[in-house]
Order: sequence, then C-alpha cells, then structure tokens
Amino acid sequence: MRRMLAPRDALPQSGVGVLLVSSSPSQGRRGDKNMQIGVPRETAAGETRVAATPETVKKLAALGHTLRVESGAGVAASAIDSAYGAVGAEITDRAGAFGSELVLKVRSPNADELRLMKPGTNLVGMLNPFDRAGLDALAAAGLTAFALEAAPRT
Repeated sequence: MRRMLAPRDALPQSGVGVLLVSSSPSQGRRGDKNMQIGVPRETAAGETRVAATPETVKKLAALGHTLRVESGAGVAASAIDSAYGAVGAEITDRAGAFGSELVLKVRSPNADELRLMKPGTNLVGMLNPFDRAGLDALAAAGLTAFALEAAPRT
C-alpha cells in the first residue's frame, strides 16, 4: 500500500503541511529507545552541507541513539571524522550509513543511494516534494520519507 501526503499547494484541499511518502503502513515502534541513524556523505555537485553536525550527533547520541556517519561526510562542511568520533558516532562506510533505519540527508538520494537503503527505511532531508518522479522513486524503494522543505515553519 502506498500513501502520500503533500503540502497544501501540491494536493488541493489536503490540509497537510508536511510531505510523507510511504509505501507501507506505519510500524509503530514508539517503544524503541535506540535508533540507528545514518549520516551519509552528500554527493550532489557543489553540495557542501552535511545532514548532522558533530554537535547534533552529540545530542542524538546522548538520547541513546546510535549514529553511523559515513567517513568524510562532514569534510566539505569543515567537520572531520575525528570530531564525530569524539562525540560518540560510529564512523562507517557508505553502506553502513545508508543501512541505518533512519537516514538523514541534505539532498534527495540518487538512484545508487536508493539501492543502498532497505525497504522500511525512514529518510529525512530536503527531498524536493514537487518532483513527482523523485517521489515515485522514494515510494518504489519502500521508504518513508519526510521532506523538510514542506514542513511548516514559524
């Protein structure tokens, strides 16, 4: 089953302000205390941002989560692997970051990155919610995706 919620402008009268693309019903794992969170290196040309800084990783790790940061993920943003390791992140390879149950990305994943994610993975990032082909690719991969640019801001 595929569900799609989109910003008010994208789907008339939806009344929803956050994009959620899901190919399966919610798993309802609220009781889980520890989540594996992956932070892969961004590969889009000219992209210098990273989805989580060492400070963000430190805060998430303090909550009991396991952070798997791809080696070199923060280099373009002036955050080296040792800074992530010092705050509790596991430095891993590409497959390790994308193999996490929650993946944080700045930009929407490309086809090669989508293949590294398991169905049921949760993806959060700037996912271009008005790109129908991109949304269809996320849903076809079996991901639950949250587009941050569609989230209401105050």
